[in-house]
Amino acid sequence: MNVAKRLVVVIITLIAGAMFWGCKGQNLVEEKNIDKDVSTKKSESTNETIAKFLSTNYQVVYKTEEIPKNVQNILLKRFSEHELINPNLANPNEEFNATDFIEDPNIPRRRLVFAGLSSDSWFVCYEHGGRGKHCHLVIFSVKESRVQLNFNGTFAYRPNNLGELKQLVLSGRVYGSNKNSEY
Repeated sequence: MNVAKRLVVVIITLIAGAMFWGCKGQNLVEEKNIDKDVSTKKSESTNETIAKFLSTNYQVVYKTEEIPKNVQNILLKRFSEHELINPNLANPNEEFNATDFIEDPNIPRRRLVFAGLSSDSWFVCYEHGGRGKHCHLVIFSVKESRVQLNFNGTFAYRPNNLGELKQLVLSGRVYGSNKNSEY
């Protein structure tokens, strides 16, 4: 009799758990679809920016000094808003704080992977240390001396070259975010 009671309790628990988690999963799917529809409606200019990025031939640079001052200033201003440590961007192969354990606050938390320029845009790809090290891709349009941020995306894999970066974007592994979010 005890075995039968235990079996009934187990079955009821499994059914209740399946019903609870099944409903939760259904709600999450509905919420994701709502979010997807909203972000699709808002991101047409983002889609245009990405299409242009993928089709543009960029001249790649590997030193922060080669990035125009007006682009650097926008990045440093944003980095300063979100950092208590050195907000600068380290050059490739220079030391940077890759984790959330800060040994030296004078070392930047971000490091350039590479950047690129075309006749009317710049992109900057960099590593961002912290609790979960990741990479960013920011794309700017440039008209005369005016610079405008058009895209800010994050991703986990560090690309070795522009071809790999474009492949990450093309495969959907670069997650675009609001232009005003932390980068």
